[in-house]
Amino acid sequence: MHVCPQSLLSLYSRGHTSGVVVDIGDSSSHVVPVQEGRVILEGVSSSDISGGALTSYLQELLRLRGLDVEDLETVRCMKERQACLLPSPLDSLPTSEYLYQSPGLDLLLIGKEKFLCPEILFRPSGVKSEAKGISELALEALLRFPGGPWNVFLAGGTTLCAGFVRRFKNELQDMLSRHGQASLLPSTGAEVVVSAPQNRNISAWIGGSLFTSLPLFKQVWSSKEEYDELGPLFFKRRNIF
Repeated sequence: MHVCPQSLLSLYSRGHTSGVVVDIGDSSSHVVPVQEGRVILEGVSSSDISGGALTSYLQELLRLRGLDVEDLETVRCMKERQACLLPSPLDSLPTSEYLYQSPGLDLLLIGKEKFLCPEILFRPSGVKSEAKGISELALEALLRFPGGPWNVFLAGGTTLCAGFVRRFKNELQDMLSRHGQASLLPSTGAEVVVSAPQNRNISAWIGGSLFTSLPLFKQVWSSKEEYDELGPLFFKRRNIF
């Protein structure tokens, strides 16, 4: 067998072994700094503000609007097709309203909710959470690389939300600039490179497929006897974590 962190597999799918992986799935969000194929454990952070939280929040926003949509799958589909992030939190919310046809063919009207819903990824206080925003978590991980490179790799289906990449880049670059001026980074005006391919919702699967197809994969296999002998220390001995 071989155990490999999901963050590493996402990096492998891009042909890299170092960088910061920002993975936002349905049940949780993770920010994982990796250097030369090793996860920097002290820099790993997580949050429960993820795709599932967005779905629940949109359901609550619709309820406040007078639309009691009990089927979470319907709300999830609406979120994936309608949710959109503004370039900046200071931007005024559009007043337009949009018709959405649910899988059950019901017509639902959605307005500012489509923008408020994903906003909690960056401002968790919107759902009274004390968690840090995703860009702030990414900044903390990047500071683990004082000399660069500042490469961020997006992964997970929730990062496919319309406007997410632009908003994430804007906020992260602003934070980097402010910290650079405070001498926390080696230079001012430093730029971060954000990798966001269209298939990032399956990047871990792609990375795993590529990794297992390499000839060297057989060299990292481990036997059941090795694990039984070492127990949990097996992972540390193998430099997996």
